[in-house]
Amino acid sequence: MRVITAFVFFLLSIGQAWAIHVIEIKDRHTNSDISQQLEYLQAAPQLRWPWEVAQLQGWQVTAADYPAFGLDNRSYWFRVAVHNRSGELQYLMMDIQHSMLDILDIYLVKNGRLQRVWNTGVDRGVTAKPYPSKAFTLPLTLDVGEGYAIYMHAQSDSFMQFPVTLQDIRFYANQQAVGKLQMGLVSGAFILVGLYALLMYAFIRERRFIYYALFALSLVATTWIVKGYATLYEVIPDWLDELRLLLTTGNMLLMGLILSSLDMFRIWLPPRLRRTCRLILMVVAAVILAVWLLPLVWSVYITFGSYLLVTLLAASFCIYFLRRGTWLQRLYCYSWFGFMLGCLSLFATRYTWLRDEWISEYLLSLFSAMAAFLLCFSLAYRTYLEKKGRMRAKRQASEGLKRYFELYHSANEGLFTSTLEGQLLAANPAFCRMFGYDDIQTMATTVGRTTHALYVNGKDRDDLLAKLFSSAKEGVRSDVEMRHKDGTTFWARLSLRISRRNGKNRAMLLEGILVDITESKQYQARLEYLANHDEATGLHNRRYLIQALESLFKRRHITPGTDYLCFIDIDHFKVINEGGGHLAGDEFLRQIANHISNLKKDNFLLTRLSGDEFAVVMENSYIDEVIQYVERWRKAIQELKFVWNGKIYSVTASLGVVPIQSGCNDASALMALADAACSTAKRQGRNRIHVYSDLSPEMRLYQEEVAWVARIHQALEERRFELARQLIVPSQGSAPGLKYEILLRLRAENGELIRPAQFIGAAERFGLMPQIDLWVLDNLLKWYAANPDELARLSMVSVNLSGESVGTPKMHRKIRRLLEAADFPYERLCFEITESQAIANIDATKAFIETFKSLGCAFALDDFGSGFSSYGHLKELPIDLLKIDGQFVRHLDTSETDRAIVNSMAELARAVGVKTVAEFVENAAIREKLVAMGVDYLQGYAIHEPSLLSEPIEE
Repeated sequence: MRVITAFVFFLLSIGQAWAIHVIEIKDRHTNSDISQQLEYLQAAPQLRWPWEVAQLQGWQVTAADYPAFGLDNRSYWFRVAVHNRSGELQYLMMDIQHSMLDILDIYLVKNGRLQRVWNTGVDRGVTAKPYPSKAFTLPLTLDVGEGYAIYMHAQSDSFMQFPVTLQDIRFYANQQAVGKLQMGLVSGAFILVGLYALLMYAFIRERRFIYYALFALSLVATTWIVKGYATLYEVIPDWLDELRLLLTTGNMLLMGLILSSLDMFRIWLPPRLRRTCRLILMVVAAVILAVWLLPLVWSVYITFGSYLLVTLLAASFCIYFLRRGTWLQRLYCYSWFGFMLGCLSLFATRYTWLRDEWISEYLLSLFSAMAAFLLCFSLAYRTYLEKKGRMRAKRQASEGLKRYFELYHSANEGLFTSTLEGQLLAANPAFCRMFGYDDIQTMATTVGRTTHALYVNGKDRDDLLAKLFSSAKEGVRSDVEMRHKDGTTFWARLSLRISRRNGKNRAMLLEGILVDITESKQYQARLEYLANHDEATGLHNRRYLIQALESLFKRRHITPGTDYLCFIDIDHFKVINEGGGHLAGDEFLRQIANHISNLKKDNFLLTRLSGDEFAVVMENSYIDEVIQYVERWRKAIQELKFVWNGKIYSVTASLGVVPIQSGCNDASALMALADAACSTAKRQGRNRIHVYSDLSPEMRLYQEEVAWVARIHQALEERRFELARQLIVPSQGSAPGLKYEILLRLRAENGELIRPAQFIGAAERFGLMPQIDLWVLDNLLKWYAANPDELARLSMVSVNLSGESVGTPKMHRKIRRLLEAADFPYERLCFEITESQAIANIDATKAFIETFKSLGCAFALDDFGSGFSSYGHLKELPIDLLKIDGQFVRHLDTSETDRAIVNSMAELARAVGVKTVAEFVENAAIREKLVAMGVDYLQGYAIHEPSLLSEPIEE
């Protein structure tokens, strides 16, 4: 049976031998690619002998320079015949140039007989190879006329490729030697670079050297595996999957490339691109782990995906640096991008997407060159940057030293260095000049071995050193008095710190900065003097009085005593100011101060509070003694004849006395009581003394006003103020729109509405009117903003302002800010200013009117006629309306005198071109009289009873 089988195989072999494509060698053969002459057949793995597949149908010629079947785990058979017709003996090497074949069985058949079988492949180790080469090489010796049929069975878990060349043994040996030499040189260079980077990291501890080492060593490992040199030697253990190792090193190569690029470009890359790089880096790291956990096919796919991502990243780098980067940066990015395209073309060839194998071979031939360029450029560029940075730092340090030297010698501050004992070692010219010396040598010789002589009080230096050693701070500073060379003294601000010399002994030195602050000290002393003294009289001022009273209160808690406070208010002081000017007023006040000072005890404190007010604190005095002294001061002021420019002025004073009771702690309240007593003396006829008493009606009134202060504050916080209005109508005919005056009401706790007459006096006395004025204006503007229909009906709204608001520039700014923030037509707003308040501070009133008239606001002079010089001041104020005081209008129907006064006011207003408004029009008879006199507008209960702003009103 065996004989029959062998005979059949023999016959079949002869038949198939004629069918196999024969490569005829007609002369001395050197090198040829026989891949296109190969025939291939996909067959079942169980067919393992040539005679089992020779008779099968379906054999095809590859007709490809680089036969590739993609990622295919199937079994393939290949065959080709070689015949020597050259007339000489041929020594050939058939090289199967794919090193990643897992199983490769080679059958050599001659004249129908099986001559040799080689069972090789990656899974069978290096020793199973027919010839020790980086791929799989079959040695052939062909005699003249001799031929062989070669059958090859191949299988691989990775990309299935089968490129085959036929070479003369000498040409093959030379080519292999050159290839090994090139690979050795390139690999050796990159291994040296990687080891150098690791060594640099060991010394410098900079992470970028780890990145470069990872890139270089991964590149060497990947290249060795791809080129097949890793299979030439027993460098990979049998248990380690060579393809998975290739995928791992390839992804590590990408990690090194990304990390190196991030390190190189991190200062130029925008945050978004940096985040993208880090994200892709994490993806590549995850792929390295997945390669060993997923099936091999999926590992290849995700590795291809990681290379695609990095290629896109390289393209984004190219786009970003196309316009923003230097030519070196662009060249780096283009090289990186070209390298990644070469890697992708390798994948494309293996996947059979790209049939022209020369493209990938051409690009991959630049692999090492590009990789070397990338790495070397990165290292060289970083070295260049570091060198440039060191040179810049050196240059800056040199310039800094030069600037420091110039600054040190040209500084106005004194700079010095001394030992802790005080020996002067160095000082700049400014330090020497401060003490009157020309140079440091002369100064050191004169001063001696210690700088204690430079201090007025040598203990100051010891105290500063003690603070310096006991403090956790690096330095201390203090103001000390120093001594000049000529013996004069000056004040200096001294800053000290301790420095240590480099060297074995590391001696401690004292470094200091000295700034002459003599002028500053003098100015500060002047400011402190002015803060506590009145500039005109030289007496202590209100601020000092409050401090003295508070100090007295504290002493009386420990040591009881009887003390009094006296307020002195000069009557009609304004006559001197207006008659002789402010210089006359200041001189008169100085004489008053001298008179009182000469007539008081030494323990009495005399102060000036304001323009014409003085205060005296009388410690340890009884009431009889107090009355005697106060009476002396009153008589002295009365008898004083003040002469200025040939004119003689005589004035009097009103004096109020209040006892400083036990347990008193509030200086402001005590001064308010003294002021109230002084005001009582004025109201009683002036030129007299009033002693405070809780039982007097004046004091009860004052206490009521104090109580109102708390109620007003509470009402402002609780928003219990409400706005009302009273119409102002033309005396004859009608006018478009509404005119009315805004009135203020206070809603009491029980819901009752309180008129302003009950609380305005207290608000004016205790300075609350500016707050109330701002509240009224702010809430009025907000009401109009919330009620645009009411604003459309409005012709003019009048708002009263206190004298304190009109006379304070700060209030001017606040009112203007309120108006500018509101969308309100300025020409419909009219400010009412009381005549007495306007005349009291005529300059401030003019400034206020001019400021807001420029915006378009109107002005009315309220209570006209109540002052003693109304007509004289009327022409000085640019007003629009004149409101006649209600005291002249209320009895107009019964008083001839009032009619004459009102008539004269109306005629005066017409003469100066000002409209008139009569207040307190309470009956029809008064209305008729006013109409007859030609008064322009009327306001009063006969016209309209006041109503809340929230209540509707008819035109």
